[in-house]
Amino acid sequence: MKDLYQVLHQKEMDLARVRKEIETLHSIIPLLAEDRDRPGNVTEAVSPAPGHGRWPLEPESRGAMMEIKRISPEQAKELLDANKGYIYLDVRTVSEFEAGHVPGAKNVPVVEPAYGRMQINPRFVKIMETNFGKDVKCITGCQSGGRSLKAAELLVAAGFVNVVDMRGGFGGELDQLGRLVYPGWAPRGLPVSRGRAPEDRYESLAKTNESAETA
Repeated sequence: MKDLYQVLHQKEMDLARVRKEIETLHSIIPLLAEDRDRPGNVTEAVSPAPGHGRWPLEPESRGAMMEIKRISPEQAKELLDANKGYIYLDVRTVSEFEAGHVPGAKNVPVVEPAYGRMQINPRFVKIMETNFGKDVKCITGCQSGGRSLKAAELLVAAGFVNVVDMRGGFGGELDQLGRLVYPGWAPRGLPVSRGRAPEDRYESLAKTNESAETA
């Protein structure tokens, strides 16, 4: 009887975990669709890439547009390998980051789940400033290019002076039918890591920010 209870308890725990994973997927799927539909992810007529991309900062300020320099995954790798102080900022969710990322990447999600939907992370800019400073040489990247372009806009607007965005992100740009039209980092065969150095994780970077705020 005791063994049966343990089995049922374990199945309940497994079911709860699966439900949690489904909820996470439901929150990420609309976000990936937004990435697909944003400038740079469908046709060259929509985006000024290669070279620069445009994306409004906030819904209430869509009249104010900002240009961000965009580079290819190969150019990003060259900058990272050149030991010139560049960091790769992965602005995807923690679960996306853990599934695979650019080696040595720092993870600070630009959006987080809140009230059943994905919303801008209100601590994003502050966490970046506290951990790296506004002079950091930063390459932003996400899954397909939409979120990272948004993140770059936020950073530049906050006074960060050395920010470039990696077009195509980790997975690549998709068209309306979900077909790959501009390969990202992984589809180009560039190195992929699944290791998580403590200092690169969002949890650690967020705690550093919290400690600075309470000091």
